[in-house]
Amino acid sequence: MAYIKLLFREIKKHFVKLITITLMVAVGVGISTGLGSMSDIMEDSIHSYYKNIKFPDLIIKSTSNEGHNQAIFDFLDNENVLYQSYIEYDLDTKRIHYINFDNYKLIPLELLDGNYPKNPDEVLVERETLRLKNYKVGDLITVNGVDYKVSGIVFNPFYFYKQDIPSYINQDININTILYFDISNFEPIGNIKTDIQIYLDLDYKKDYEESVEKWIEKLSIFENIKILTQNEMISAKALDMNTNKVRMIGTIFPIIFTLVILIVVVSSIESIIEKDRLILGTFKSLGIGRTKIKFRYHLIILIACFLGGLVGVTLGFEVLSKFVYNTFSTVFVMPKIVLNTQVEVGIIITVIMTLVMIITVEIMASKSLNEKTAELLRKKAPKPGAKIWLEHIPFIWNRLKFKHKSSLRNVFRYPINFFMQVISILGATALVFAGLSLLDNVKVLTDYANSSIETISYIVIVCAGVLSILVTYNLTNMNVENREREIATLKVLGYKRGEVAMYIYREVFIISTIGILLGIPTGYLIDGVLFDYIAFGSIEHVRYISIFYTLLLSYSFIILSDILLYRKIHQIDMNGALKSLE
Repeated sequence: MAYIKLLFREIKKHFVKLITITLMVAVGVGISTGLGSMSDIMEDSIHSYYKNIKFPDLIIKSTSNEGHNQAIFDFLDNENVLYQSYIEYDLDTKRIHYINFDNYKLIPLELLDGNYPKNPDEVLVERETLRLKNYKVGDLITVNGVDYKVSGIVFNPFYFYKQDIPSYINQDININTILYFDISNFEPIGNIKTDIQIYLDLDYKKDYEESVEKWIEKLSIFENIKILTQNEMISAKALDMNTNKVRMIGTIFPIIFTLVILIVVVSSIESIIEKDRLILGTFKSLGIGRTKIKFRYHLIILIACFLGGLVGVTLGFEVLSKFVYNTFSTVFVMPKIVLNTQVEVGIIITVIMTLVMIITVEIMASKSLNEKTAELLRKKAPKPGAKIWLEHIPFIWNRLKFKHKSSLRNVFRYPINFFMQVISILGATALVFAGLSLLDNVKVLTDYANSSIETISYIVIVCAGVLSILVTYNLTNMNVENREREIATLKVLGYKRGEVAMYIYREVFIISTIGILLGIPTGYLIDGVLFDYIAFGSIEHVRYISIFYTLLLSYSFIILSDILLYRKIHQIDMNGALKSLE
């Protein structure tokens, strides 16, 4: 019972760091789950939609002036597949469809307003999108010098992409009107051929590509045909490109986030164990086993990883993934989202973080416990200040005030801590810059995947901002705890509140500035790798203003963290901090 009480007391003692670690784990797991599962969610949702509306797997176009011969229709009938034939051609910026309204087997039209044509001079028109014109029932549309009355507005699921639809005649011309006539009223105009849409009812998760290739081989016996797969159909192609970009980005950013978080957490664990030297020595002198002593820290890690993982997976899967998915509706008519609990990535990241933290505890706690009990029972004297490289430049050093010299010596006094803190700030800064760089490229490039990349850039910047705040807060908090004796001494010497706070803030500012300045070029390196990997964007399109925004955001996070810890600095117990080291 006494040991259990001790565990609860330990949790209370390190509650702030427990919360900080939990939040950092939640950020890492959340973005890993949200982005990592996004491509699977999109594929499941869209293919479920394809199956419901019987979206064609293949389109057969004739390259002969005579069109398709009867043999290909007989072949499809014998194969017992679902297909439909229709006539489609482009006329300037208009796309003309002649279909059988009474027997439309695949991707049925959805009537949004009005009625189906009842007379030869009536026509259906595709609904307005970002690129298609807005028509109303009763409007007149001229085709080949003949006026047709719009009887209804429809949505054809084949055109669920709202952006540019290139003309078949000239890829530089985009279609702005799509019309649907009853095929019974069709009058041949030049070399216009019949197209065939084929629905194969395949499972996209089970050798879909191989099955489609086999069908293409079967159809290769026919001459004068061109076969289009889903990846060559404008809407499906655009969505597939977006999905692939999401998958690639969802691989790179979670890795970087996880690495940065682990570096910060490892520093926190080291700080916790180092601060507990006296307690470790007491437990060791009382004969408490090493396993029980270490478990105090393992418990903190397990609680933080469990809660952080749970929150991260929940928010990533239920909030982040849905938010990203819904933003695609700006350029796609997105079907209802299908969630099949794709949380594997989040769980894997949680397990990796937990293992790394447990191993860190084992190493750091074992290192301390290997020391003599007498050494542990004495507070560790601060490492004496040593000359730093800047002191060898008298022109600069001699012009610095004493307080600035003291801050610089403190910054470089513990090289390992300094390195890990700089890397933490560097990583968070690089992530913010990478997100802004993606946004810069979205604004200057035209790509089917712009919508997905723009949305993810927003998400990355937000998550990187939250992580940056946590990293800076953690850095400042560690500096406060590691400088308790020095802060107490300054108070005894009569330093005012602002002067005492600046003693800490200066060191944080120096370390953060080094990390931020190194984070910008690191962000460029990440951009280079990222742009090559996802085949989108270029460093040349990154604006200089993004550097300014990165600096502005990063320093804003520092100021916010300093404000949050101002109270803690002035609540330090001077009597406890100034007890003799002997």
